[in-house]
Amino acid sequence: MKLVNVLIVEDEPIIAQDLSYTLKDLGYNPIGIAYDSDDALNSLANEKIDLVLLDINIDGPKDGVDIAEIINTSHHLPFIFLTSYSDAETIERVKKTKPVGYLVKPIDEKDLHTTIEIGLNNFQEKINMNEIINQEFNDILFIKDHNSLVKIEISDILYAEASDNYTLVHTDKKKFIISSTLKAIEGRLANWKFIRVHRSFLINPYKIDSISSSFVMVGSHKIPISRRLKEDFMDKINTI
Repeated sequence: MKLVNVLIVEDEPIIAQDLSYTLKDLGYNPIGIAYDSDDALNSLANEKIDLVLLDINIDGPKDGVDIAEIINTSHHLPFIFLTSYSDAETIERVKKTKPVGYLVKPIDEKDLHTTIEIGLNNFQEKINMNEIINQEFNDILFIKDHNSLVKIEISDILYAEASDNYTLVHTDKKKFIISSTLKAIEGRLANWKFIRVHRSFLINPYKIDSISSSFVMVGSHKIPISRRLKEDFMDKINTI
């Protein structure tokens, strides 16, 4: 059975470490602790995470609710709020982010376990339902362009390029700016065998024109290949 990777976002070291030990005892994998909002955003961008335990009052320029909004926009992960705040105003603000759970400190181990299991199950059911709904539109994406949603064929995408917390999606005709990370876009395009060739580039292998030792040509675009990903990239190319 696959271990569930859990990111803890908590600025109190003692509480964070206690949560980490509790998660291990419950059979989960605490993949890391983020003590402020910058750490949280960095972990979300670079770690393989299945669930986030998210405190509301954290150090840094953003609070937990801000992080939750970014998770919804760019990472599409389930998260559970762990907080000392239970006033009506906070709860109303939290509700808009649609967490899979909300626990008030101090956290009871049984309540934590139950909330995680129910939250993960409900989130997976939501994903399954979305997949059923989207089957009819399996080969197209709708991308926001100014005030409209523009339909593009996935087969027309040349490559996607990371730009901070945004992604530039390039087609033959146009470049689109999407408010999601490259990691999130990679997940959405996994079924179409898009390949990561560099930390900042994801390419459509069917659009490759030529490959050299350090870059790949996709149309007139020269895309770098990182040393770390080159072997995996070549193995995948050989099987296509």
